[in-house]
Amino acid sequence: MKRLIALYILTAASTAVAQGSGNVLPLKRCLELAMKQSPQTKAYSAELEAALIGAESDKPIALPKVYLIASGGIQGPGSKLDVPGMVENVTVPQTSGRVGIRLDQPLYRAGLSAARSRYLALRSVATANWQEEMSALALSVITDYNSLLQAQAGVAQAERGLGEAQQFLLLVKQQIAAGLGKPVDVGAANSAVAEAQAGLQRAKDGVLLARYNLNRQIGRPFSSPISGELTDVSAADPFSTEQFVALALKQRPELALLRARIKEAAAGRTLASDQSMPQLSLRVEADEQTPTALQREHYAAVMVHFKWPLLDRGKAHRDAQVAALQVIRLKSLLSNAETGIELDVIHQSQLLDECRANLHSAVVSKDAAAAEERVAVVSYQVGKGSAMDLQKSLHTLWQSRDALEAARIAILNSVASLRHSAGQDVPDRGVVQ
Repeated sequence: MKRLIALYILTAASTAVAQGSGNVLPLKRCLELAMKQSPQTKAYSAELEAALIGAESDKPIALPKVYLIASGGIQGPGSKLDVPGMVENVTVPQTSGRVGIRLDQPLYRAGLSAARSRYLALRSVATANWQEEMSALALSVITDYNSLLQAQAGVAQAERGLGEAQQFLLLVKQQIAAGLGKPVDVGAANSAVAEAQAGLQRAKDGVLLARYNLNRQIGRPFSSPISGELTDVSAADPFSTEQFVALALKQRPELALLRARIKEAAAGRTLASDQSMPQLSLRVEADEQTPTALQREHYAAVMVHFKWPLLDRGKAHRDAQVAALQVIRLKSLLSNAETGIELDVIHQSQLLDECRANLHSAVVSKDAAAAEERVAVVSYQVGKGSAMDLQKSLHTLWQSRDALEAARIAILNSVASLRHSAGQDVPDRGVVQ
Protein backbone atom coordinates (compact mmCIF):
# COMPACT_ATOMS: atom_id res chain seq x y z
CA MET A 1 0.00 0.00 0.00
CA LYS A 2 2.97 2.37 0.37
CA ARG A 3 3.06 2.77 -3.38
CA LEU A 4 -0.26 4.57 -3.12
CA ILE A 5 1.54 7.60 -1.65
CA ALA A 6 3.33 8.13 -4.90
CA LEU A 7 0.09 7.70 -6.81
CA TYR A 8 -1.60 10.30 -4.65
CA ILE A 9 1.25 12.74 -5.27
CA LEU A 10 0.94 12.21 -9.01
CA THR A 11 -2.80 12.82 -8.86
CA ALA A 12 -2.35 15.92 -6.73
CA ALA A 13 0.09 17.36 -9.25
CA SER A 14 -2.26 16.68 -12.15
CA THR A 15 -5.28 18.31 -10.47
CA ALA A 16 -3.57 21.30 -8.85
CA VAL A 17 -4.09 23.48 -11.93
CA ALA A 18 -7.85 22.90 -11.92
CA GLN A 19 -8.48 23.39 -8.24
CA GLY A 20 -8.06 27.14 -7.93
CA SER A 21 -7.40 29.02 -4.75
CA GLY A 22 -10.91 29.68 -3.47
CA ASN A 23 -13.90 27.67 -2.23
CA VAL A 24 -11.75 24.59 -1.64
CA LEU A 25 -13.26 22.01 0.70
CA PRO A 26 -11.06 19.08 1.76
CA LEU A 27 -12.61 15.64 1.65
CA LYS A 28 -12.57 15.44 5.44
CA ARG A 29 -14.63 18.61 5.69
CA CYS A 30 -17.12 17.33 3.13
CA LEU A 31 -17.58 14.16 5.15
CA GLU A 32 -18.14 16.22 8.31
CA LEU A 33 -20.79 18.31 6.55
CA ALA A 34 -22.50 15.20 5.21
CA MET A 35 -22.63 13.67 8.70
CA LYS A 36 -24.17 16.86 10.08
CA GLN A 37 -26.54 18.33 7.51
CA SER A 38 -27.14 15.92 4.66
CA PRO A 39 -30.86 15.15 4.15
CA GLN A 40 -29.95 11.46 4.23
CA THR A 41 -28.21 11.93 7.59
CA LYS A 42 -31.30 13.62 9.00
CA ALA A 43 -33.51 10.81 7.73
CA TYR A 44 -31.22 8.09 9.11
CA SER A 45 -30.88 9.86 12.46
CA ALA A 46 -34.65 10.24 12.78
CA GLU A 47 -35.02 6.54 12.00
CA LEU A 48 -32.46 5.71 14.68
CA GLU A 49 -34.11 7.90 17.32
CA ALA A 50 -37.50 6.37 16.55
CA ALA A 51 -36.05 2.87 16.91
CA LEU A 52 -34.37 3.74 20.22
CA ILE A 53 -37.59 5.25 21.56
CA GLY A 54 -39.48 2.16 20.45
CA ALA A 55 -36.98 -0.03 22.29
CA GLU A 56 -37.77 1.80 25.55
CA SER A 57 -41.17 0.11 25.64
CA ASP A 58 -39.32 -3.21 26.03
CA LYS A 59 -37.05 -1.96 28.78
CA PRO A 60 -37.56 -4.19 31.85
CA ILE A 61 -38.14 -1.77 34.74
CA ALA A 62 -39.71 -3.06 37.96
CA LEU A 63 -41.52 0.21 38.64
CA PRO A 64 -45.10 0.30 39.90
CA LYS A 65 -48.00 1.15 37.63
CA VAL A 66 -50.48 3.65 39.05
CA TYR A 67 -54.06 3.95 37.80
CA LEU A 68 -56.68 6.57 38.56
CA ILE A 69 -60.19 5.11 38.39
CA ALA A 70 -63.39 7.19 38.28
CA SER A 71 -66.92 6.15 37.44
CA GLY A 72 -70.43 7.47 37.94
CA GLY A 73 -73.93 6.86 36.68
CA ILE A 74 -77.57 6.22 37.35
CA GLN A 75 -78.84 2.85 38.40
CA GLY A 76 -82.41 1.75 38.76
CA PRO A 77 -85.13 1.11 39.36
CA GLY A 78 -84.74 1.97 43.02
CA SER A 79 -85.32 -0.86 45.48
CA LYS A 80 -85.26 -1.65 49.14
CA LEU A 81 -82.96 -4.25 50.58
CA ASP A 82 -84.23 -6.37 53.45
CA VAL A 83 -81.44 -6.64 55.98
CA PRO A 84 -82.04 -9.09 58.85
CA GLY A 85 -81.93 -7.47 62.27
CA MET A 86 -82.82 -4.04 61.01
CA VAL A 87 -86.19 -2.42 61.65
CA GLU A 88 -86.12 -0.42 58.42
CA ASN A 89 -85.16 -1.61 55.03
CA VAL A 90 -82.11 -0.04 53.36
CA THR A 91 -82.73 1.83 50.13
CA VAL A 92 -80.29 1.24 47.26
CA PRO A 93 -79.48 4.70 45.80
CA GLN A 94 -80.41 5.38 42.18
CA THR A 95 -77.18 7.33 41.53
CA SER A 96 -73.69 6.09 42.28
CA GLY A 97 -70.11 7.30 41.91
CA ARG A 98 -66.64 6.05 42.58
CA VAL A 99 -63.16 7.55 42.59
CA GLY A 100 -60.14 5.45 43.36
CA ILE A 101 -56.43 4.99 42.91
CA ARG A 102 -54.67 1.67 42.31
CA LEU A 103 -50.99 0.75 42.44
CA ASP A 104 -49.64 -2.49 40.97
CA GLN A 105 -46.05 -3.40 41.88
CA PRO A 106 -44.43 -6.47 40.24
CA LEU A 107 -42.64 -8.58 42.82
CA TYR A 108 -41.45 -11.48 40.73
CA ARG A 109 -41.56 -12.34 37.07
CA ALA A 110 -39.43 -14.91 35.26
CA GLY A 111 -37.20 -13.77 32.42
CA LEU A 112 -36.11 -10.33 33.61
CA SER A 113 -32.52 -11.04 32.58
CA ALA A 114 -33.66 -12.17 29.13
CA ALA A 115 -35.87 -9.11 28.84
CA ARG A 116 -32.91 -6.85 29.55
CA SER A 117 -30.80 -8.71 26.97
CA ARG A 118 -33.55 -8.25 24.41
CA TYR A 119 -33.80 -4.54 25.21
CA LEU A 120 -30.05 -4.05 24.76
CA ALA A 121 -30.13 -6.10 21.56
CA LEU A 122 -32.88 -3.89 20.14
CA ARG A 123 -30.75 -0.81 20.79
CA SER A 124 -27.75 -2.50 19.17
CA VAL A 125 -29.87 -3.39 16.13
CA ALA A 126 -30.95 0.23 15.75
CA THR A 127 -27.39 1.53 16.08
CA ALA A 128 -25.90 -1.04 13.67
CA ASN A 129 -28.57 -0.27 11.09
CA TRP A 130 -27.76 3.45 11.37
CA GLN A 131 -24.04 2.79 11.04
CA GLU A 132 -24.59 0.70 7.91
CA GLU A 133 -26.61 3.50 6.30
CA MET A 134 -24.10 6.19 7.28
CA SER A 135 -21.20 4.08 6.05
CA ALA A 136 -22.85 3.83 2.64
CA LEU A 137 -23.38 7.61 2.68
CA ALA A 138 -19.70 8.21 3.46
CA LEU A 139 -18.63 6.02 0.53
CA SER A 140 -21.02 7.90 -1.74
CA VAL A 141 -19.58 11.26 -0.65
CA ILE A 142 -16.02 10.06 -1.28
CA THR A 143 -16.96 8.77 -4.73
CA ASP A 144 -18.66 12.06 -5.64
CA TYR A 145 -15.70 14.03 -4.31
CA ASN A 146 -13.34 12.00 -6.49
CA SER A 147 -15.66 12.60 -9.44
CA LEU A 148 -15.28 16.33 -8.84
CA LEU A 149 -11.49 15.94 -8.80
CA GLN A 150 -11.64 14.08 -12.09
CA ALA A 151 -13.93 16.72 -13.59
CA GLN A 152 -11.59 19.50 -12.47
CA ALA A 153 -8.63 17.69 -13.99
CA GLY A 154 -10.69 17.20 -17.14
CA VAL A 155 -11.14 20.95 -17.52
CA ALA A 156 -7.40 21.51 -17.19
CA GLN A 157 -6.72 18.78 -19.75
CA ALA A 158 -9.35 20.19 -22.13
CA GLU A 159 -7.90 23.70 -21.88
CA ARG A 160 -4.48 22.27 -22.60
CA GLY A 161 -5.87 20.35 -25.56
CA LEU A 162 -7.53 23.47 -26.95
CA GLY A 163 -4.23 25.30 -26.75
CA GLU A 164 -2.54 22.46 -28.62
CA ALA A 165 -5.26 22.45 -31.28
CA GLN A 166 -4.88 26.19 -31.76
CA GLN A 167 -1.12 25.74 -32.08
CA PHE A 168 -1.84 23.05 -34.69
CA LEU A 169 -4.02 25.50 -36.63
CA LEU A 170 -1.31 28.16 -36.42
CA LEU A 171 1.32 25.68 -37.60
CA VAL A 172 -0.83 24.71 -40.59
CA LYS A 173 -1.27 28.33 -41.60
CA GLN A 174 2.47 28.94 -41.29
CA GLN A 175 3.21 25.88 -43.43
CA ILE A 176 0.77 27.02 -46.07
CA ALA A 177 2.25 30.53 -46.05
CA ALA A 178 5.70 29.02 -46.46
CA GLY A 179 4.52 26.89 -49.36
CA LEU A 180 5.09 23.66 -47.46
CA GLY A 181 1.48 22.92 -46.65
CA LYS A 182 -1.78 22.37 -48.47
CA PRO A 183 -4.85 24.62 -48.06
CA VAL A 184 -6.91 21.51 -47.41
CA ASP A 185 -4.93 20.99 -44.19
CA VAL A 186 -6.82 23.90 -42.65
CA GLY A 187 -9.89 21.70 -42.49
CA ALA A 188 -8.11 19.11 -40.34
CA ALA A 189 -6.76 21.82 -38.05
CA ASN A 190 -10.16 23.48 -37.69
CA SER A 191 -11.65 20.06 -36.94
CA ALA A 192 -9.11 19.57 -34.15
CA VAL A 193 -9.93 23.00 -32.70
CA ALA A 194 -13.66 22.27 -32.84
CA GLU A 195 -13.12 18.91 -31.15
CA ALA A 196 -11.05 20.56 -28.43
CA GLN A 197 -13.67 23.28 -27.91
CA ALA A 198 -16.41 20.66 -27.61
CA GLY A 199 -14.25 18.70 -25.17
CA LEU A 200 -13.72 21.81 -23.06
CA GLN A 201 -17.45 22.49 -22.94
CA ARG A 202 -18.14 18.89 -21.89
CA ALA A 203 -15.49 19.18 -19.19
CA LYS A 204 -17.00 22.40 -17.84
CA ASP A 205 -20.47 20.84 -17.81
CA GLY A 206 -18.99 17.84 -16.03
CA VAL A 207 -17.53 20.06 -13.31
CA LEU A 208 -20.86 21.81 -12.88
CA LEU A 209 -22.75 18.54 -12.47
CA ALA A 210 -20.09 17.14 -10.15
CA ARG A 211 -20.35 20.23 -7.95
CA TYR A 212 -24.14 20.04 -7.91
CA ASN A 213 -24.08 16.37 -6.97
CA LEU A 214 -21.48 16.80 -4.22
CA ASN A 215 -23.33 19.79 -2.76
CA ARG A 216 -26.52 17.72 -2.73
CA GLN A 217 -24.78 14.90 -0.89
CA ILE A 218 -23.38 17.16 1.84
CA GLY A 219 -26.56 19.18 2.30
CA ARG A 220 -25.55 22.44 0.60
CA PRO A 221 -27.43 24.45 -2.05
CA PHE A 222 -26.68 23.28 -5.58
CA SER A 223 -25.10 26.56 -6.64
CA SER A 224 -22.68 26.78 -3.70
CA PRO A 225 -19.13 27.18 -5.05
CA ILE A 226 -16.92 24.24 -4.21
CA SER A 227 -13.61 22.82 -5.38
CA GLY A 228 -11.78 19.70 -4.34
CA GLU A 229 -8.21 19.15 -3.31
CA LEU A 230 -5.99 16.18 -2.58
CA THR A 231 -4.15 16.64 0.68
CA ASP A 232 -4.88 13.39 2.53
CA VAL A 233 -2.77 10.32 1.84
CA SER A 234 -3.92 8.39 4.91
CA ALA A 235 -5.83 5.98 2.68
CA ALA A 236 -2.52 4.24 2.02
CA ASP A 237 -2.96 1.97 5.02
CA PRO A 238 -0.06 -0.40 5.67
CA PHE A 239 -2.45 -3.34 5.95
CA SER A 240 -2.34 -6.64 4.16
CA THR A 241 -5.41 -8.30 2.69
CA GLU A 242 -5.55 -10.65 5.69
CA GLN A 243 -5.53 -7.69 8.08
CA PHE A 244 -8.31 -6.01 6.12
CA VAL A 245 -10.35 -9.21 6.36
CA ALA A 246 -9.84 -9.32 10.13
CA LEU A 247 -10.93 -5.70 10.41
CA ALA A 248 -14.00 -6.35 8.29
CA LEU A 249 -15.12 -9.31 10.40
CA LYS A 250 -14.79 -7.10 13.47
CA GLN A 251 -16.14 -3.77 12.23
CA ARG A 252 -18.66 -4.30 9.43
CA PRO A 253 -22.08 -3.01 10.59
CA GLU A 254 -23.90 -5.75 8.68
CA LEU A 255 -22.28 -8.34 10.94
CA ALA A 256 -22.97 -6.26 14.05
CA LEU A 257 -26.61 -6.08 12.97
CA LEU A 258 -26.90 -9.85 12.57
CA ARG A 259 -25.15 -10.51 15.89
CA ALA A 260 -27.56 -8.16 17.64
CA ARG A 261 -30.48 -9.90 15.94
CA ILE A 262 -29.20 -13.24 17.22
CA LYS A 263 -29.08 -11.88 20.79
CA GLU A 264 -32.60 -10.52 20.36
CA ALA A 265 -33.90 -13.86 19.09
CA ALA A 266 -32.14 -15.82 21.85
CA ALA A 267 -33.68 -13.55 24.47
CA GLY A 268 -37.05 -13.95 22.77
CA ARG A 269 -36.70 -17.73 23.00
CA THR A 270 -36.14 -17.48 26.76
CA LEU A 271 -39.05 -15.09 27.19
CA ALA A 272 -41.32 -17.38 25.18
CA SER A 273 -40.50 -20.29 27.50
CA ASP A 274 -41.08 -18.11 30.57
CA GLN A 275 -44.65 -17.27 29.55
CA SER A 276 -45.89 -20.25 31.54
CA MET A 277 -43.93 -19.37 34.69
CA PRO A 278 -45.67 -17.94 37.78
CA GLN A 279 -45.88 -14.21 38.45
CA LEU A 280 -46.24 -12.38 41.76
CA SER A 281 -47.36 -8.77 42.24
CA LEU A 282 -48.59 -6.44 44.98
CA ARG A 283 -51.74 -4.33 44.61
CA VAL A 284 -52.63 -1.33 46.78
CA GLU A 285 -56.06 0.24 46.27
CA ALA A 286 -58.02 3.12 47.86
CA ASP A 287 -61.56 4.18 46.84
CA GLU A 288 -64.13 6.81 47.66
CA GLN A 289 -67.58 5.64 46.58
CA THR A 290 -71.30 6.04 47.08
CA PRO A 291 -72.15 4.01 50.20
CA THR A 292 -74.72 1.25 50.06
CA ALA A 293 -75.76 -1.54 52.34
CA LEU A 294 -72.97 -3.70 50.85
CA GLN A 295 -70.11 -1.19 50.54
CA ARG A 296 -68.75 1.59 52.64
CA GLU A 297 -67.99 5.11 51.57
CA HIS A 298 -64.25 4.59 52.21
CA TYR A 299 -62.43 1.52 50.97
CA ALA A 300 -58.77 0.50 51.07
CA ALA A 301 -56.99 -2.78 50.43
CA VAL A 302 -53.52 -4.30 50.11
CA MET A 303 -53.42 -7.60 48.23
CA VAL A 304 -50.81 -9.99 46.88
CA HIS A 305 -51.62 -11.46 43.47
CA PHE A 306 -50.19 -14.78 42.36
CA LYS A 307 -50.76 -15.87 38.77
CA TRP A 308 -49.62 -19.12 37.19
CA PRO A 309 -50.91 -20.04 33.72
CA LEU A 310 -51.27 -23.79 33.84
CA LEU A 311 -53.03 -24.51 30.57
CA ASP A 312 -52.06 -22.37 27.56
CA ARG A 313 -52.71 -25.06 24.91
CA GLY A 314 -48.97 -25.28 24.18
CA LYS A 315 -48.60 -21.62 23.17
CA ALA A 316 -45.41 -21.06 25.20
CA HIS A 317 -43.83 -24.20 23.76
CA ARG A 318 -44.70 -23.25 20.17
CA ASP A 319 -43.41 -19.69 20.64
CA ALA A 320 -40.15 -21.03 22.05
CA GLN A 321 -39.77 -23.39 19.07
CA VAL A 322 -40.32 -20.55 16.60
CA ALA A 323 -37.76 -18.38 18.42
CA ALA A 324 -35.23 -21.23 18.45
CA LEU A 325 -35.63 -21.69 14.71
CA GLN A 326 -35.17 -17.95 14.25
CA VAL A 327 -31.85 -18.18 16.11
CA ILE A 328 -30.73 -21.00 13.81
CA ARG A 329 -31.74 -18.95 10.77
CA LEU A 330 -29.87 -15.84 11.91
CA LYS A 331 -26.73 -17.80 12.78
CA SER A 332 -26.77 -19.31 9.29
CA LEU A 333 -27.17 -15.85 7.77
CA LEU A 334 -24.28 -14.59 9.90
CA SER A 335 -22.02 -17.40 8.74
CA ASN A 336 -22.92 -16.71 5.12
CA ALA A 337 -22.41 -12.96 5.61
CA GLU A 338 -18.97 -13.48 7.12
CA THR A 339 -17.77 -15.53 4.17
CA GLY A 340 -19.37 -13.06 1.77
CA ILE A 341 -17.65 -10.10 3.42
CA GLU A 342 -14.32 -11.92 3.42
CA LEU A 343 -14.77 -12.53 -0.31
CA ASP A 344 -15.72 -8.88 -0.79
CA VAL A 345 -12.53 -7.66 0.89
CA ILE A 346 -10.39 -10.00 -1.20
CA HIS A 347 -12.18 -8.84 -4.35
CA GLN A 348 -11.69 -5.15 -3.48
CA SER A 349 -8.02 -5.80 -2.81
CA GLN A 350 -7.69 -7.46 -6.21
CA LEU A 351 -9.48 -4.54 -7.85
CA LEU A 352 -6.99 -2.16 -6.26
CA ASP A 353 -4.14 -4.21 -7.72
CA GLU A 354 -5.87 -4.03 -11.10
CA CYS A 355 -6.22 -0.27 -10.75
CA ARG A 356 -2.49 0.00 -10.07
CA ALA A 357 -1.77 -2.02 -13.21
CA ASN A 358 -4.22 0.09 -15.22
CA LEU A 359 -2.53 3.25 -13.97
CA HIS A 360 0.86 1.99 -15.07
CA SER A 361 -0.58 1.08 -18.46
CA ALA A 362 -2.23 4.51 -18.77
CA VAL A 363 1.05 6.27 -17.97
CA VAL A 364 2.88 4.22 -20.62
CA SER A 365 0.13 4.86 -23.17
CA LYS A 366 0.13 8.60 -22.48
CA ASP A 367 3.90 8.80 -22.83
CA ALA A 368 3.72 6.86 -26.11
CA ALA A 369 0.92 9.10 -27.39
CA ALA A 370 2.90 12.22 -26.47
CA ALA A 371 5.93 10.86 -28.31
CA GLU A 372 3.82 10.07 -31.38
CA GLU A 373 2.36 13.57 -31.29
CA ARG A 374 5.82 15.12 -31.20
CA VAL A 375 6.93 12.95 -34.13
CA ALA A 376 3.78 13.91 -36.05
CA VAL A 377 4.47 17.61 -35.50
CA VAL A 378 8.07 17.33 -36.69
CA SER A 379 7.06 15.16 -39.65
CA TYR A 380 4.45 17.71 -40.70
CA GLN A 381 6.92 20.57 -40.33
CA VAL A 382 9.43 18.91 -42.66
CA GLY A 383 6.75 17.92 -45.13
CA LYS A 384 6.89 14.18 -44.51
CA GLY A 385 3.65 13.91 -42.58
CA SER A 386 0.07 14.95 -43.22
CA ALA A 387 -2.22 17.20 -41.21
CA MET A 388 -4.57 14.25 -40.82
CA ASP A 389 -1.82 12.26 -39.13
CA LEU A 390 -1.15 15.16 -36.79
CA GLN A 391 -4.84 15.54 -36.02
CA LYS A 392 -5.09 11.83 -35.28
CA SER A 393 -2.06 11.92 -33.00
CA LEU A 394 -3.56 14.87 -31.08
CA HIS A 395 -6.83 13.00 -30.68
CA THR A 396 -4.96 9.93 -29.38
CA LEU A 397 -2.97 12.11 -26.96
CA TRP A 398 -6.13 13.69 -25.55
CA GLN A 399 -7.75 10.31 -25.09
CA SER A 400 -4.66 8.95 -23.35
CA ARG A 401 -4.65 11.90 -20.93
CA ASP A 402 -8.31 11.34 -20.11
CA ALA A 403 -7.62 7.65 -19.56
CA LEU A 404 -4.74 8.52 -17.26
CA GLU A 405 -6.92 10.79 -15.11
CA ALA A 406 -9.63 8.13 -15.01
CA ALA A 407 -7.05 5.57 -13.87
CA ARG A 408 -5.82 7.87 -11.13
CA ILE A 409 -9.33 8.54 -9.84
CA ALA A 410 -10.05 4.82 -10.05
CA ILE A 411 -7.21 4.33 -7.56
CA LEU A 412 -8.89 6.72 -5.12
CA ASN A 413 -12.27 5.05 -5.54
CA SER A 414 -10.75 1.62 -5.15
CA VAL A 415 -8.99 2.62 -1.93
CA ALA A 416 -12.29 4.02 -0.60
CA SER A 417 -14.11 0.81 -1.55
CA LEU A 418 -11.47 -1.31 0.16
CA ARG A 419 -11.71 0.76 3.33
CA HIS A 420 -15.49 0.51 3.15
CA SER A 421 -15.38 -3.25 2.73
CA ALA A 422 -13.20 -3.41 5.87
CA GLY A 423 -15.63 -1.26 7.84
CA GLN A 424 -13.15 1.58 8.33
CA ASP A 425 -15.66 4.30 7.41
CA VAL A 426 -18.26 3.31 10.01
CA PRO A 427 -19.19 6.38 12.10
CA ASP A 428 -19.40 6.18 15.88
CA ARG A 429 -22.80 7.21 17.20
CA GLY A 430 -21.68 7.10 20.80
CA VAL A 431 -24.84 5.30 21.87
CA VAL A 432 -24.49 3.50 25.18
CA GLN A 433 -25.14 -0.15 24.55
